Amino acid sequence: MIALASSDRLRLLSEQTTNSTVRSDLKSSTKSPRCSICGTAWAEASHMQSVVVVSFSRTAKSSIMLASLSTQCLAPVISFAEMTTAHWQRVIDVNLTGVFHTIQAALPDLVEAGWGRVISISSHAGQSGALSMAHYSAAKGGVISLTKALARELAGGGTTVNTIAPSVCETPQMLRAIEANEFSLDHVTPLIPIPRAGRPDEIAGACAFLASDDAAYITGQVLAVNGGIYM
Repeated sequence: MIALASSDRLRLLSEQTTNSTVRSDLKSSTKSPRCSICGTAWAEASHMQSVVVVSFSRTAKSSIMLASLSTQCLAPVISFAEMTTAHWQRVIDVNLTGVFHTIQAALPDLVEAGWGRVISISSHAGQSGALSMAHYSAAKGGVISLTKALARELAGGGTTVNTIAPSVCETPQMLRAIEANEFSLDHVTPLIPIPRAGRPDEIAGACAFLASDDAAYITGQVLAVNGGIYM
C-alpha cells in the first residue's frame, strides 16, 4: 500500500499502481502544479512489485516524502538455519536499502526548502520480531533505527522524520497470501487486542497526521497502527 497525503485530500493507491497512474491521480487530487514524482524503483525490478516515492509541495518551500517499500510477499517464512544469503539480501535490498536510497534522493529538495516531512512504513515485526522471518524483521528494525538517526540529523534543517509500524493490514498482498494458504488471519486476530486486520485508510490517516502541522513537534517516533499487537 502506498498512501499519499496532501493538505487538502488523501489518496490511497494499491501496491500494484503504476508510476504513471500515481502521477495522474496525485496531480488531479491536489490540483497543484508543484506535484511531481521524484523517484521510482531503487532495487532490482524483479525484487519489487512497485516502489513509488512521491514529493509534492504545500507551499513553495515545503515538501512531504513518503517511502513505502515492501517485499514481504517475497520474504518467505523460513527458519534462520535454512535462510540463504539470497533470501536475506533480497529482503534487505528492498525493505531497508530501498528506503535509504529514496530518502537520499529527496534530501536535496528538503534541505533547499528548509521544511519537510519524511515518513516511512516499517512494521511491528521490526519491533517485536516475527517468527521465521529474521530477514524481514531485521530490515524493518533497520528502518526504525534509520528513522531515529535521521530525525536527529535533519531536525536542524526543519525536517521531521517518523515511521509508521502497521501489523496485519487488508491489502491485496495479504489477500493473496490467504488465498494461497500461506497466511491465516484467523490465527493472528486472537493475538490482537482489537481483533481484526487494519485497514489501508487507517494507515493513510496516520500518514496524513504526520505530514500535517499538528505533527510539527514530533520526530524520530514510531507510530504503531497495529491494533495493540505490540505495545
